[in-house]
Amino acid sequence: MTPRVYTNDTQKYGNICSMIFTKQLASDSQTRLFTIERGERAGWIACEQDGRSAPKTSVIRDWRQVEAHMALFERKASELRNEGWTEI
Repeated sequence: MTPRVYTNDTQKYGNICSMIFTKQLASDSQTRLFTIERGERAGWIACEQDGRSAPKTSVIRDWRQVEAHMALFERKASELRNEGWTEI
């Protein structure tokens, strides 16, 4: 399954969407959320939430790091699906 990727090209289209990547998975009463979105001032914010502890966030200033986080989140989501989690 390919990731849901949204672009934010404000010069061409205006501020249409700040979310670049999002995946949410569930198993029983647990959920896992992976997101990458445009930061308010510059760069991007990558966030991983598991519903039990504080979200893990990273501020990213380099597009290559955004791509690396997307690959990491895809890998983690794939591992969860292999364990029986469902994408919602």
